[in-house]
Amino acid sequence: MSTNQIAEVFTMDAAEVVKILEQTEKSAAKDGESGCADSTQALGLLVKRLMTDPPELCCPISHALMEDPVVAGDGFTYERSCIEGCLKTRTKSPMTGAAIQTEVLYPSQKAKSEIIAFKEKTVAEILNVAPQLPGSLALQVLSRAEEFLRAQLPDASARRKLSSLLLLRVKMPGVKRHENLHEIVSLLVQIEAEGELQQFLRETDESDLLSLLSNVDAEMIPSIQNALQSVPTKCKVLIDKKLVCQLANRLSEEERLKKLWKVLLTNLDVEEWAKAAAVVLAAFTARLAGAGVSMTDLDLQLLKDARKYLENHNDAISFANGFFNYDLGISSMSPWPPRGSGMLLGELASRLPLADGKVEKLALLMKAYTLDYGQNVEVGQALKRQLHHCILHSEALDSKINGILDVEALFLQLIAEDEEDIPADVLCKLSLEEKHLEDSLTANQLMFLAEQLGKGGRCVEAARIAIVAAKLFAVDSEDEDETHDAFLRAFRWDRTNSDASEGLATAVMTLKERFSQRLEDLEERYEHLENEIKKGPFPFGMSLTWDLSGYDFSDFSRGQMQYSGTLQIFPGITAWICLCPKGDANSDPGRAALYLHVDKAAKVKVKFSAGRTELILDHDYSTTLAADGCTQGRGWLNFMEISEVQGASITLQVLSVQPARSPWRLSAPSLLNRFYGHHLNPVLPGLG
Repeated sequence: MSTNQIAEVFTMDAAEVVKILEQTEKSAAKDGESGCADSTQALGLLVKRLMTDPPELCCPISHALMEDPVVAGDGFTYERSCIEGCLKTRTKSPMTGAAIQTEVLYPSQKAKSEIIAFKEKTVAEILNVAPQLPGSLALQVLSRAEEFLRAQLPDASARRKLSSLLLLRVKMPGVKRHENLHEIVSLLVQIEAEGELQQFLRETDESDLLSLLSNVDAEMIPSIQNALQSVPTKCKVLIDKKLVCQLANRLSEEERLKKLWKVLLTNLDVEEWAKAAAVVLAAFTARLAGAGVSMTDLDLQLLKDARKYLENHNDAISFANGFFNYDLGISSMSPWPPRGSGMLLGELASRLPLADGKVEKLALLMKAYTLDYGQNVEVGQALKRQLHHCILHSEALDSKINGILDVEALFLQLIAEDEEDIPADVLCKLSLEEKHLEDSLTANQLMFLAEQLGKGGRCVEAARIAIVAAKLFAVDSEDEDETHDAFLRAFRWDRTNSDASEGLATAVMTLKERFSQRLEDLEERYEHLENEIKKGPFPFGMSLTWDLSGYDFSDFSRGQMQYSGTLQIFPGITAWICLCPKGDANSDPGRAALYLHVDKAAKVKVKFSAGRTELILDHDYSTTLAADGCTQGRGWLNFMEISEVQGASITLQVLSVQPARSPWRLSAPSLLNRFYGHHLNPVLPGLG
């Protein structure tokens, strides 16, 4: 091998290689040897150089490579701890013996940089040379490089170089691989060297891997699990188990649940893992479906196992605790089975052939429908189709089905809930047993069924069902009209039905009594109103003027109010005016506010006039009641100029009034002309 090739292998200058070889030749000559220098001796000299610290970078006191170089008062560079120790005993230079005038030490950045550069160069040379060296020499230089690198941790570059160094060392003869295994894996995980980690784990004995995995740190689990996908099954399953146990503690996070499910699916060929997947599926069916898991893609046995856990809460808790070291929160899930798991049972039912399991298929669909009531349209439709089939093939049904499910009543219930027409092929086969229908359907659903029967020409049955509904309405409803309507419809469908006739007669009598009472109430109210009107006169439709000339508003402040006296604007309804002569809190500057108050809720329309101001108030006081039910004043924040208030007159004309909950509204001027025949305009001085 040429000197240039040797220099390239060891990343050295060619001249330095020649020098080493010459020294080797001289040594060989002295020993009486001839020929070329022994390569081992040359490498020994190389190792000696790599193991030797440059004198200029060593402390003159300790003769060791400096870590914290400082310049002392004598101008020499020392290791800080060494010179500090000397100065404590005497203040003389260790180099010259002369007195040092100052004990101040100055960090030597130049020396520090040179030391760092030396270490980096030495480490780089060692990492390049070590693979070419004999084992003992390689371990010697690797130990020196390791010392340099560990001093730099946790620097990212130092971690990467240390991982390379340790990977080299474990390949050396006599080195026990398992002693460095944990640290190497930890470093490779930290520097995210996925390819190197995978290669290293692949080359590691299974026994060493099992030892590593038994004590692996939690933060290393995901990276190791990813790297172990192609290694022996025993190790892969072990790390997968550690990962799923770690993920199981916080399944409220969607990404953790998705990751857990993915790992479980990769191990379904192992029985315990298949059961674990079934427990997770049972507990989180809805969330898994929301994350993109399709029930139709799942293995039939997995669905069956999940069903078993849905049917036994305690078994699900027990297995979860045993496998995941945590119950996945199943013990606190209420209700159990959880909402959303119906889609699992629905999928399982869809895979059962009717000929082999019609009873079980119906039971599964019914359970699924109950669990996901109102949520899963597909399950409801599947259940209706199955019930439809059973009704059409009643001769093929054994007694067991009717012992478990009232097929006909359930089918009618589903049809009524979805407000669908009963299929014609089913309508003609319905047995319509009253007891079953009464126990299964609501009164409204029974009426829906009766309507369907009536349209289908089964009027006698329609009347019979309507009477059942009427009796339920009479018990459950506070509205007699629904009961009466049901009897009326029953009579329309079958006039020979005695119950319908009797119910209709009762309804007619009840309505007659109700209308008679209402008529009496109306006559009484009309008479009362007529008497009140005859009591007149009252100022309805009149122009009433509030004379303000007797008031002094000069000392009034903003928001201060002046009230008029009360006046009757309608029989039993009293009103009064509120004036803020200096404006309300929210009035515009220079504007006075005015409000009209009434003591009872009513629709009131009045006209206000004052100087150049003329405004109409049309308001329903029942719509702006206070929290205590009292009426509140209504009017204008900016009714008129403040400068025009003093000495002014405010005229009120009542145009119409309609008391709350009364059908009567009295309006001017027709009423005014009827009772008074001429215009009155009284002046009300000093009201208030």
